[in-house]
Amino acid sequence: MASWSKRISLLVDTSHINLLTPEDPDFSYFFELLESYGYKVQVTDSKSKINAKTFDKIRTVIIGVPQNSYLLLDEITELLNFVRKGGSLFILHRYGGDFIQKTNLNELTSHFGIYFENSVVKDKENLGKEILPQITSFSSDNMMNDLHKLVFPGTCSLRLAKNAQLLCKSSKESWVEIFNSHKFEWDKYNSNETYSETYPVAAYAIYGQGRVICIGSSDFLTTEPIYGLNSLDNRKFCLNILKWLMNPVSQMEIGDWTLQQLGIISEDLLLLKSEIHQFHELMDLFDKRIRDLEFKIFAEKK
Repeated sequence: MASWSKRISLLVDTSHINLLTPEDPDFSYFFELLESYGYKVQVTDSKSKINAKTFDKIRTVIIGVPQNSYLLLDEITELLNFVRKGGSLFILHRYGGDFIQKTNLNELTSHFGIYFENSVVKDKENLGKEILPQITSFSSDNMMNDLHKLVFPGTCSLRLAKNAQLLCKSSKESWVEIFNSHKFEWDKYNSNETYSETYPVAAYAIYGQGRVICIGSSDFLTTEPIYGLNSLDNRKFCLNILKWLMNPVSQMEIGDWTLQQLGIISEDLLLLKSEIHQFHELMDLFDKRIRDLEFKIFAEKK
């Protein structure tokens, strides 16, 4: 074990009525594991909003399922600055995404090209229940080395954009259900009963000099023997994630991110140019109609 003075500090957000906290006995083994591997776990002030001072001497921030609470715009800005300057984020959600949990994590994760969908993933390849999908489809990333099977209970699916990268996805025997607030029930999204589609459930991104990981389930970190940290390869996956989050971003990765941002700016400028052109055309048409109307009124007076 590393000495206390050399321990890497992890900050757990508890200021947004979070499901994942050190005080919850369901996650006790997860936090014991962090301590045993030399991580120093700290928590935010539950009564204070996130600000620049929150991240003093912090390497990684864990945000685990805010419920009935929303990130403020200032907090999102500070979190983005934290990551861009070299910090890392480990973000976890659960079934139903922002809609069911009554929060706005997507307003933060959308900056990384990752969106938590308002869904629940179910799978015929499971650990006894459809809501316990067995995950065996992994990316070739080093984080997934030596992993064979995971289980993500009650996970929502993810949608990826920009430079976000897939870590793992559900099987071809899976489907998603979307909560219907009018009928107050879950509707099956797939119309094809052969279930040939797969759904991302974990992803990562580089953002400036920092790293981000998003997972649609938090319950895989619990003490539950069937689907928690000690089930299948969940524990090794968790440790792989933490190791990746702690590694500094390489200059090559920063360069790739910068080029990607320049590409997005170029696309935005082209879109703005097109909108300005359309605006000028609309004004020309409006001006022509005014002149036609003035000519008509002048002609009628004669």
